[in-house]
Amino acid sequence: MAHSPVLSDYGEKRIIKEIIAPICGEFDAGIGIGDDAALIDIPPGTSILVSTDKIPEDLIAMQLKLLSPFDHGRYLAQVNISDIAAMGGIPIGLVATFALPNDFSIDYLKLFLEGLTVGCSEHGIQVLGGDLGWGSAPCFSATALGYVEKKNVLRRNKASAGDAVFVSGEVGGFGSALAYFATAKKKGLSLSESDEKYFLEKLTRPQARVSLGKLLGESGVCSSCMDITDGVGQSIRELSEASNLNFEISSHLLPVHPATKIISEF
Repeated sequence: MAHSPVLSDYGEKRIIKEIIAPICGEFDAGIGIGDDAALIDIPPGTSILVSTDKIPEDLIAMQLKLLSPFDHGRYLAQVNISDIAAMGGIPIGLVATFALPNDFSIDYLKLFLEGLTVGCSEHGIQVLGGDLGWGSAPCFSATALGYVEKKNVLRRNKASAGDAVFVSGEVGGFGSALAYFATAKKKGLSLSESDEKYFLEKLTRPQARVSLGKLLGESGVCSSCMDITDGVGQSIRELSEASNLNFEISSHLLPVHPATKIISEF
């Protein structure tokens, strides 16, 4: 049987030249992959936004074998870009860092990079560069770069007494998806094809809300804002601590998917 290529068959320089650079492409707006640093321009009168996040090795969707290599890469791009969006910013690029074991699959890496590239292109940006190293277990992290006009930046600590609290979409989807795929489905609960697709995407295909973040920043009516990928409850606690306020939340007003109740009661 033919040997499936792994990282040790290539080496770092060859991986960058033959795999990373062709998949991620050349940086259109300046200097990118292949040089010692990326060179980018930002509009005058703006500030740089920088956010770093990694995908945990024990990501739940991976444990459940629901996350494809492509979606794995896209996931890394989206969760980092989401932090730029949460501050009203416009993303301008992504830098990725991988620490991988010698026996890591080249085919998996290719698909991961394709997903990473698509995740960036969905927001009009590219992979600017990064670092490839060796580790005992796979570790994928990235840093998203963006910019924002200072007058439009959204912070966590600017909420005031009397402010109304809004969410930009349905909440509880991730927890419901976890409960469904990890437990309820195995015990016999069957959702419609469209509902199952909805919850699968909650686990595997996060979507950064860049246009909404920009709109909120420019509106002047949003006093405080944050990404709620850690859950609405945790986000409210963090906003409360940052702004030194208490919040009163009417849980029955929170928008939830109709199937969430079905899953919770199963």
